[in-house]
Amino acid sequence: DRNFSNYCNIRIEHFLKKYSFDIEIDRDKATHENLNFVFSKLRLKKIPIYVMIDDYDKFNIENKIICKDFFRALRTATSDNNSSLKKIFTIGTLPTITLDITNGGAISTNISNLQTFNNVLGITRDELDKFLYYYSNSLFEIQNSKLNIDNCYDGYKFNENMSSTLYNTDMILYYVNSLILDDEPPANLVDINIRTDYSKLRYLVYTNNRLNGNFNTLQRLLGGDEVTTLQIKDSFSAFDMKQEDNFILLLYYLGLITIDKFYRGEYYFKIPNQTIRIIMAEEIVYCEQYL
Repeated sequence: DRNFSNYCNIRIEHFLKKYSFDIEIDRDKATHENLNFVFSKLRLKKIPIYVMIDDYDKFNIENKIICKDFFRALRTATSDNNSSLKKIFTIGTLPTITLDITNGGAISTNISNLQTFNNVLGITRDELDKFLYYYSNSLFEIQNSKLNIDNCYDGYKFNENMSSTLYNTDMILYYVNSLILDDEPPANLVDINIRTDYSKLRYLVYTNNRLNGNFNTLQRLLGGDEVTTLQIKDSFSAFDMKQEDNFILLLYYLGLITIDKFYRGEYYFKIPNQTIRIIMAEEIVYCEQYL
């Protein structure tokens, strides 16, 4: 795709100019060709570089065919010990597409479920208190805000050994932004952007013109049940979504369910808060009416 290559080539040029590298690329060439050229030049200079890809999930799903050569170039470079490309850090990576980077010899580590990084994935209670005391007008408003926030935005845990839960960062920023702009909480506590993120879920509960077992899993969760798996996998194929364990883990990585506890060799998952419960209920109603 010409637009994709044009955009990436411009970003490569910006990178080279920013760090004063005496390297010129050919904008008429595909991005993966320019990447290979830059990697080879920097390798001769023994200059290490690092690539960060944000929102990898959306980026890769929507451009699967277009980006194949692009990601192959990155993957090949990281598998060479003498390459200038030392590390790739990806954010927003679902386990169904992790293999795009790791296939071909590249070694990856999923840090999402490590206890050390748990608090990076959300907002702690101490951080929330600082937000509210800074932006709220009164102690009463702070107390009222905490009631709403605890009910609608709290409940996340990404490692079974954590004793406290986290608040959803996007949801908290949505709430605090309303305090800044309007001096009051948002009228609708459910951010519309959160709804958009989870609309892809409806395509996983429908097979051969019928609602499948994944839909039943959603109904159980909405009814207050917990679901369990024996392990939290780092990756699995998108073609294995008929297996309930994989569907449960996809819900977990999407943030629709969270770890409640680890008991007798099993992970127990539940819906984290009222916001997600509302979103899940809306998706179930949509599936029943339109699919």
